[in-house]
Amino acid sequence: YIKNNYDRPGLKTCFIPYGATVSETPTSITNKNQKWFDRFDIKLNNYYLIVGRFVPENNYEVMITEFMKSNTKRPLVIVTNVGKNKFYRNLESKTHFSQDSRIKFVGTVY
Repeated sequence: YIKNNYDRPGLKTCFIPYGATVSETPTSITNKNQKWFDRFDIKLNNYYLIVGRFVPENNYEVMITEFMKSNTKRPLVIVTNVGKNKFYRNLESKTHFSQDSRIKFVGTVY
């Protein structure tokens, strides 16, 4: 796409995809990590995950709205630098995500 639309002499570019290669599905976690899972009432390998900056262009409204329409029992775990700022308040006002116990903003994880 870049070369077709922005080609110019000396243009050097490469594709860096999002994501990760996972070689196997974990079957157990450490005690320290288990406490974190317990804190948010999350079960190993039984949740949906969103990781990203907490900004409007990352489409949190769409993801949350569509998730709330589902009948899944699994929680939606959102790892982000969430602060109860204007964007957070507007998102809550539009989606009412706090009324859905499956949606879990867990802050950042390092």
